[in-house]
Amino acid sequence: MERADKTALITGGSRGIGYELAKLCAQDGYDVVLVARHQEPLERAADALESTWGITTMTIPKDLSRPESAREIHDELRHENIHVDILVNNAAARPTPARFDETDLEITEDLIRTNVVTLTNLTRRFVAPMVERGAGRILNVSSVAGELPSPPFGVYAATKGYVSTLSTVLARQLEPAGITVTVLVPGWTDTEMAWDAFEALDIDPETREILSPEDVAKAGYDGLLSGHTHVIPGQQYREAIRSELTTRASDIGP
Repeated sequence: MERADKTALITGGSRGIGYELAKLCAQDGYDVVLVARHQEPLERAADALESTWGITTMTIPKDLSRPESAREIHDELRHENIHVDILVNNAAARPTPARFDETDLEITEDLIRTNVVTLTNLTRRFVAPMVERGAGRILNVSSVAGELPSPPFGVYAATKGYVSTLSTVLARQLEPAGITVTVLVPGWTDTEMAWDAFEALDIDPETREILSPEDVAKAGYDGLLSGHTHVIPGQQYREAIRSELTTRASDIGP
Protein backbone atom coordinates (compact mmCIF):
# COMPACT_ATOMS: atom_id res chain seq x y z
CA MET A 1 0.00 0.00 0.00
CA GLU A 2 1.53 3.30 -1.09
CA ARG A 3 1.60 6.26 1.25
CA ALA A 4 -1.85 7.87 0.82
CA ASP A 5 -2.85 11.48 1.22
CA LYS A 6 -5.63 10.45 3.60
CA THR A 7 -6.02 7.16 5.45
CA ALA A 8 -8.68 5.82 7.82
CA LEU A 9 -8.04 2.85 10.09
CA ILE A 10 -11.21 1.01 11.08
CA THR A 11 -11.33 -1.92 13.49
CA GLY A 12 -14.21 -4.31 13.06
CA GLY A 13 -14.38 -2.95 9.52
CA SER A 14 -15.48 -6.04 7.60
CA ARG A 15 -19.21 -5.82 8.41
CA GLY A 16 -21.95 -4.01 10.30
CA ILE A 17 -21.39 -0.47 11.54
CA GLY A 18 -17.65 -0.71 10.89
CA TYR A 19 -18.09 -1.58 7.22
CA GLU A 20 -20.65 1.21 6.76
CA LEU A 21 -18.15 3.65 8.27
CA ALA A 22 -15.50 2.33 5.90
CA LYS A 23 -17.82 2.99 2.95
CA LEU A 24 -18.33 6.59 4.06
CA CYS A 25 -14.58 7.14 4.41
CA ALA A 26 -13.94 5.59 0.99
CA GLN A 27 -16.65 7.73 -0.55
CA ASP A 28 -14.77 10.80 0.70
CA GLY A 29 -11.51 9.61 -0.83
CA TYR A 30 -9.82 8.08 2.20
CA ASP A 31 -7.70 5.02 1.65
CA VAL A 32 -8.82 2.46 4.19
CA VAL A 33 -7.09 0.02 6.51
CA LEU A 34 -9.53 -2.64 7.67
CA VAL A 35 -8.91 -4.71 10.80
CA ALA A 36 -10.99 -7.70 11.84
CA ARG A 37 -10.51 -11.22 13.09
CA HIS A 38 -10.94 -13.16 9.82
CA GLN A 39 -9.20 -12.63 6.48
CA GLU A 40 -11.95 -13.74 4.08
CA PRO A 41 -14.63 -11.19 5.09
CA LEU A 42 -11.91 -8.54 5.21
CA GLU A 43 -10.95 -9.26 1.61
CA ARG A 44 -14.58 -9.16 0.46
CA ALA A 45 -15.07 -5.79 2.12
CA ALA A 46 -11.81 -4.43 0.71
CA ASP A 47 -12.62 -5.59 -2.82
CA ALA A 48 -16.03 -3.90 -2.66
CA LEU A 49 -14.53 -0.63 -1.45
CA GLU A 50 -11.83 -0.59 -4.10
CA SER A 51 -14.14 -1.48 -6.99
CA THR A 52 -16.79 1.07 -5.99
CA TRP A 53 -14.67 4.08 -5.02
CA GLY A 54 -11.25 3.41 -6.51
CA ILE A 55 -9.44 3.83 -3.23
CA THR A 56 -6.59 1.70 -1.91
CA THR A 57 -7.16 -0.72 0.93
CA MET A 58 -5.05 -2.71 3.33
CA THR A 59 -6.40 -5.61 5.39
CA ILE A 60 -4.98 -6.74 8.72
CA PRO A 61 -6.52 -9.90 10.22
CA LYS A 62 -6.05 -9.57 13.94
CA ASP A 63 -7.56 -10.92 17.15
CA LEU A 64 -7.88 -7.77 19.25
CA SER A 65 -8.20 -9.73 22.48
CA ARG A 66 -4.47 -10.50 22.18
CA PRO A 67 -2.45 -8.00 24.29
CA GLU A 68 0.13 -7.47 21.53
CA SER A 69 -2.41 -6.81 18.74
CA ALA A 70 -2.34 -2.99 18.94
CA ARG A 71 1.45 -2.88 18.76
CA GLU A 72 1.45 -5.27 15.79
CA ILE A 73 -1.07 -3.15 13.87
CA HIS A 74 0.89 0.02 14.59
CA ASP A 75 4.17 -1.60 13.54
CA GLU A 76 2.70 -2.88 10.25
CA LEU A 77 1.50 0.58 9.27
CA ARG A 78 4.73 2.25 10.32
CA HIS A 79 6.66 -0.28 8.25
CA GLU A 80 4.54 0.71 5.22
CA ASN A 81 5.01 4.42 6.01
CA ILE A 82 1.26 4.93 6.41
CA HIS A 83 0.00 7.55 8.81
CA VAL A 84 -3.57 7.44 10.09
CA ASP A 85 -5.73 10.54 9.71
CA ILE A 86 -8.92 8.95 11.05
CA LEU A 87 -8.88 6.22 13.70
CA VAL A 88 -12.16 4.37 14.19
CA ASN A 89 -12.25 2.06 17.21
CA ASN A 90 -15.34 0.06 16.32
CA ALA A 91 -14.45 -3.56 17.11
CA ALA A 92 -15.90 -4.99 20.30
CA ALA A 93 -16.22 -8.37 21.95
CA ARG A 94 -19.81 -9.54 22.22
CA PRO A 95 -21.64 -9.39 25.54
CA THR A 96 -22.41 -12.60 27.40
CA PRO A 97 -25.86 -12.15 28.96
CA ALA A 98 -25.29 -13.81 32.33
CA ARG A 99 -24.87 -12.90 35.97
CA PHE A 100 -21.36 -11.69 36.77
CA ASP A 101 -20.42 -14.64 39.00
CA GLU A 102 -21.69 -17.12 36.40
CA THR A 103 -19.68 -15.74 33.49
CA ASP A 104 -16.55 -17.59 32.41
CA LEU A 105 -13.56 -15.58 33.64
CA GLU A 106 -11.55 -16.13 30.44
CA ILE A 107 -14.43 -14.74 28.35
CA THR A 108 -14.62 -11.74 30.68
CA GLU A 109 -10.90 -11.09 30.37
CA ASP A 110 -11.01 -11.33 26.56
CA LEU A 111 -13.88 -8.84 26.53
CA ILE A 112 -11.98 -6.35 28.68
CA ARG A 113 -8.83 -6.71 26.58
CA THR A 114 -10.74 -6.12 23.34
CA ASN A 115 -13.09 -3.35 24.45
CA VAL A 116 -10.78 -1.49 26.83
CA VAL A 117 -7.11 -2.45 26.67
CA THR A 118 -6.63 -2.72 22.90
CA LEU A 119 -8.85 0.30 22.20
CA THR A 120 -6.79 2.36 24.63
CA ASN A 121 -3.51 1.03 23.27
CA LEU A 122 -4.45 1.74 19.64
CA THR A 123 -5.60 5.24 20.53
CA ARG A 124 -2.41 6.00 22.43
CA ARG A 125 -0.18 4.73 19.63
CA PHE A 126 -1.92 6.58 16.81
CA VAL A 127 -2.79 9.81 18.60
CA ALA A 128 0.84 10.69 19.29
CA PRO A 129 1.73 11.25 15.61
CA MET A 130 -1.60 13.05 15.14
CA VAL A 131 -0.54 15.51 17.84
CA GLU A 132 2.84 15.94 16.13
CA ARG A 133 1.06 16.80 12.86
CA GLY A 134 -1.52 18.97 14.61
CA ALA A 135 -4.42 17.18 12.93
CA GLY A 136 -6.41 13.99 13.29
CA ARG A 137 -9.81 12.56 14.13
CA ILE A 138 -10.83 9.67 16.39
CA LEU A 139 -14.21 7.95 16.49
CA ASN A 140 -14.84 5.51 19.34
CA VAL A 141 -17.95 3.34 19.15
CA SER A 142 -19.56 2.91 22.56
CA SER A 143 -23.12 1.74 23.32
CA VAL A 144 -26.29 2.83 25.05
CA ALA A 145 -25.57 -0.13 27.35
CA GLY A 146 -22.69 1.91 28.74
CA GLU A 147 -24.94 4.87 29.53
CA LEU A 148 -27.96 3.09 31.06
CA PRO A 149 -28.15 0.45 33.81
CA SER A 150 -27.87 -2.80 31.85
CA PRO A 151 -27.72 -5.73 34.30
CA PRO A 152 -27.90 -8.44 31.60
CA PHE A 153 -24.78 -7.07 29.95
CA GLY A 154 -22.58 -6.77 33.04
CA VAL A 155 -18.94 -6.23 32.16
CA TYR A 156 -19.75 -5.39 28.53
CA ALA A 157 -21.80 -2.39 29.72
CA ALA A 158 -18.97 -1.36 32.05
CA THR A 159 -16.43 -1.47 29.22
CA LYS A 160 -18.65 0.71 27.05
CA GLY A 161 -19.01 3.16 29.92
CA TYR A 162 -15.22 3.34 29.93
CA VAL A 163 -15.17 4.05 26.19
CA SER A 164 -17.63 6.91 26.61
CA THR A 165 -15.75 8.45 29.54
CA LEU A 166 -12.33 8.10 27.93
CA SER A 167 -13.61 9.70 24.73
CA THR A 168 -15.06 12.67 26.60
CA VAL A 169 -11.83 13.22 28.51
CA LEU A 170 -9.65 12.90 25.41
CA ALA A 171 -11.87 15.29 23.45
CA ARG A 172 -11.14 17.99 26.03
CA GLN A 173 -7.46 17.12 26.42
CA LEU A 174 -6.66 16.97 22.72
CA GLU A 175 -8.75 19.82 21.35
CA PRO A 176 -5.91 22.37 21.81
CA ALA A 177 -3.65 20.05 19.77
CA GLY A 178 -6.05 20.06 16.83
CA ILE A 179 -7.40 16.54 17.43
CA THR A 180 -11.13 15.79 17.62
CA VAL A 181 -12.52 12.82 19.53
CA THR A 182 -16.09 11.66 18.99
CA VAL A 183 -17.95 8.89 20.77
CA LEU A 184 -20.78 7.17 18.91
CA VAL A 185 -23.41 5.72 21.25
CA PRO A 186 -25.77 3.44 19.32
CA GLY A 187 -28.70 1.55 20.76
CA TRP A 188 -30.09 -1.67 19.32
CA THR A 189 -28.78 -1.93 15.76
CA ASP A 190 -29.67 -4.46 13.08
CA THR A 191 -26.52 -6.54 13.41
CA GLU A 192 -25.74 -10.16 14.23
CA MET A 193 -24.67 -9.12 17.73
CA ALA A 194 -28.06 -7.57 18.47
CA TRP A 195 -30.06 -10.52 17.17
CA ASP A 196 -27.97 -12.93 19.24
CA ALA A 197 -28.74 -10.82 22.32
CA PHE A 198 -32.47 -10.74 21.52
CA GLU A 199 -32.47 -14.53 21.40
CA ALA A 200 -30.36 -15.00 24.53
CA LEU A 201 -32.49 -12.61 26.57
CA ASP A 202 -35.82 -13.60 24.99
CA ILE A 203 -36.49 -10.00 23.90
CA ASP A 204 -39.21 -9.27 21.39
CA PRO A 205 -37.55 -7.03 18.75
CA GLU A 206 -40.92 -5.36 18.13
CA THR A 207 -40.59 -3.72 21.56
CA ARG A 208 -37.31 -2.02 20.66
CA GLU A 209 -36.28 0.79 18.33
CA ILE A 210 -33.88 -0.98 15.97
CA LEU A 211 -31.53 1.23 13.99
CA SER A 212 -29.90 0.35 10.68
CA PRO A 213 -26.08 0.10 10.54
CA GLU A 214 -26.17 2.61 7.69
CA ASP A 215 -28.02 5.23 9.76
CA VAL A 216 -25.81 4.68 12.81
CA ALA A 217 -22.64 4.97 10.74
CA LYS A 218 -23.87 8.10 8.95
CA ALA A 219 -24.71 9.79 12.26
CA GLY A 220 -21.30 8.88 13.67
CA TYR A 221 -19.41 9.95 10.56
CA ASP A 222 -21.23 13.28 10.33
CA GLY A 223 -20.50 13.89 14.01
CA LEU A 224 -16.86 13.00 13.49
CA LEU A 225 -16.45 15.47 10.63
CA SER A 226 -18.34 18.16 12.57
CA GLY A 227 -16.16 17.68 15.64
CA HIS A 228 -19.03 16.70 17.95
CA THR A 229 -18.04 14.89 21.12
CA HIS A 230 -21.20 12.78 21.59
CA VAL A 231 -23.44 11.26 18.93
CA ILE A 232 -26.53 9.30 20.02
CA PRO A 233 -28.61 8.07 17.05
CA GLY A 234 -32.32 7.55 17.65
CA GLN A 235 -34.72 9.83 19.47
CA GLN A 236 -35.79 7.06 21.86
CA TYR A 237 -32.23 6.50 23.02
CA ARG A 238 -31.45 10.19 23.43
CA GLU A 239 -34.52 10.62 25.62
CA ALA A 240 -33.69 7.53 27.68
CA ILE A 241 -30.16 8.77 28.39
CA ARG A 242 -31.39 12.26 29.30
CA SER A 243 -33.87 10.69 31.71
CA GLU A 244 -31.16 8.51 33.24
CA LEU A 245 -28.86 11.49 33.78
CA THR A 246 -31.67 13.35 35.54
CA THR A 247 -32.34 10.34 37.77
CA ARG A 248 -28.68 10.00 38.69
CA ALA A 249 -28.49 13.68 39.62
CA SER A 250 -31.45 13.29 41.97
CA ASP A 251 -29.87 10.23 43.62
CA ILE A 252 -26.64 12.00 44.59
CA GLY A 253 -26.37 12.03 48.35
CA PRO A 254 -24.83 14.69 50.55
